[in-house]
Amino acid sequence: MESTMTRNLKVRFDSQIALCSALGVTATMTAATHQAEAFDYVYYQPNGSAGWVVPNTVDGLYVNVETRVSGTTGFSVPGWDVDVYTQSSQLSFYRSATSGAFYMKYSAGDPNGTVGNLSVGTTVGASSSFSSTDINVAFFGPSAGQWKTNSANYFGFSFLGADSGRHYGWMRLDVGADYTIRTIKEVGYSTVIDQSVQIGTVPEPSTVIMGLLASGVTGVIAWRRKRKTA
Repeated sequence: MESTMTRNLKVRFDSQIALCSALGVTATMTAATHQAEAFDYVYYQPNGSAGWVVPNTVDGLYVNVETRVSGTTGFSVPGWDVDVYTQSSQLSFYRSATSGAFYMKYSAGDPNGTVGNLSVGTTVGASSSFSSTDINVAFFGPSAGQWKTNSANYFGFSFLGADSGRHYGWMRLDVGADYTIRTIKEVGYSTVIDQSVQIGTVPEPSTVIMGLLASGVTGVIAWRRKRKTA
């Protein structure tokens, strides 16, 4: 039997959806897409729950964070930001001057060229410590900040967006029995230049709906103004 609180929450949620519909706004949140967008933040699960499998090759997988395109060559992913691959029997991360990406270290004292395995809730932003090298590696071990097999690992990064501004984001990279088995399962990033993000952030449905409502209200106002001037 539903509690009074549960029923009230459902009524509030249903009323928000109804208002979206009245404004001509459609909110789609399905298990197939697994994505949500707030005012200034985007979160998605590539290929639904399947994720992007990273090949155990020297090229690995290139990803354009904003367009959500991935491929096994840089040429196949215009404007790629992140490249996860294998080099010298190590899980590696590549950046280039054109990609503009930088990978976050676990701490400022960590060697340059390392990528930290970060805790959920860690802030990724301008004050974070990023590696400045093109080739970066993930070290596995039991210590904090080291990567773990048979686990979900999180890393932070910055990249140049389509607006040419600096943006911050994070990815969840699941690693299997060894470093050669890995899949990108989650992606989150800020759409606002220089705005920090927290690893693992997933927009709540109410936040997404309020964003849709704001978009719908703006659209209705613009439509009414157009009708008045016609």
